[in-house]
Amino acid sequence: MDIEYKNIEDLYKKVANLSCQNFTLSNIRNNFDKKVLKSYYNVGNLTTAEMQAIQAKTANVKLSADTMIKNMINHCELTIDDYKNIRKYIENADFILKSSNKNLIYFKINNAIYQIVIKTTKDKQENFLTTFHKSSKQQLKKDMERYMQIKR
Repeated sequence: MDIEYKNIEDLYKKVANLSCQNFTLSNIRNNFDKKVLKSYYNVGNLTTAEMQAIQAKTANVKLSADTMIKNMINHCELTIDDYKNIRKYIENADFILKSSNKNLIYFKINNAIYQIVIKTTKDKQENFLTTFHKSSKQQLKKDMERYMQIKR
């Protein structure tokens, strides 16, 4: 059974030690407790329209420890405050794009532009945040030209 964290700070603390010790992601995945890697935090919920766009059977969006570790290694510019705001960024996204049958891309423009990618699993039973990072106006423009807009 996967472990659900009730607040993002606990998950952040759990994985921060790993991602800051110069481990590679594959090293962490091969040598770390799989139960911990499968632990997650519920970062938000999809609307009915978003669920329909990717044919998801549930609204819940999970951020797994595994993804958070990957994110901390690849996007070390993000702080705990950025992670705390993921739910707000999803709920109040300025732009939502659909990149495939299973991916939604959220752009929240605050003091910075954040890109959040959410995908549903093949069986459509679960939704996961797959990446979260600061982006740019150029990336937003490029993606708006390539992908279908769900919200603007």
